Amino acid sequence: MDCTQSTLAHQASLRLHPRSSVDVTIIGAGPWCWGDAAGLLEPFTGEGIYYAVRSAHLAANTLLQASQGDVAPKSYAAAVEAGIMPELRGARALQQLFDLYPRLFHGLVRYHDRSWRALAKILRGDRGFADVERILSRYPHLVRLLLRKADSPVPHR
Repeated sequence: MDCTQSTLAHQASLRLHPRSSVDVTIIGAGPWCWGDAAGLLEPFTGEGIYYAVRSAHLAANTLLQASQGDVAPKSYAAAVEAGIMPELRGARALQQLFDLYPRLFHGLVRYHDRSWRALAKILRGDRGFADVERILSRYPHLVRLLLRKADSPVPHR
């Protein structure tokens, strides 16, 4: 799907939970996409202004370099992958943990001061969502266990 088709589909997918449309082609034969049209919407809070400005800045830099003959315009996709996608993947991981285990998530934030401070730093912008992915990657067995338990059927009482 290109960005000319993504806007309405993307808006329709925002019913209850903000989602990032990672299947949108941000650069191709047609127009380039940035911001919401490229699916660069932070899925945990739904924030998108920062990613719209950041991706537009990356596109402008890429076009400037391409006009000077230094780089092919397709490097915009690589710049988005390196500069924006780690944050969106981290936000997606945090959102998935919240969706799968809301009581655990709320309990950690409410009763575990370190968890509360970490979340507050992320939401204030003092730390990035990419930190979430890095922290979770330190505990792959725990993450797999949580995901496996979330996929297993809940016994009826």
